[in-house]
Amino acid sequence: MRLYTRSQGQGYPILCLHGHPGSSQSMAVFTDHLSNSPYGRYRTLAPDLRGYGSSRVHEPFMMTDHLEDLAELLD
Repeated sequence: MRLYTRSQGQGYPILCLHGHPGSSQSMAVFTDHLSNSPYGRYRTLAPDLRGYGSSRVHEPFMMTDHLEDLAELLD
């Protein structure tokens, strides 16, 4: 599954995962700061996990599907 992902900045990548309930938007408090940090530049990746935000699904899924989705995103 292709996850909707908010990507900001350039540099060392940081994966920011939201909780339940949540979405990539809820991670803005971290991603906005880290992507413009005076201590170094970071590239933040904040996906909407399967079933959340803009990554909606209409079929059942297992928790392990989240891991497969994230591995695909990072590849």
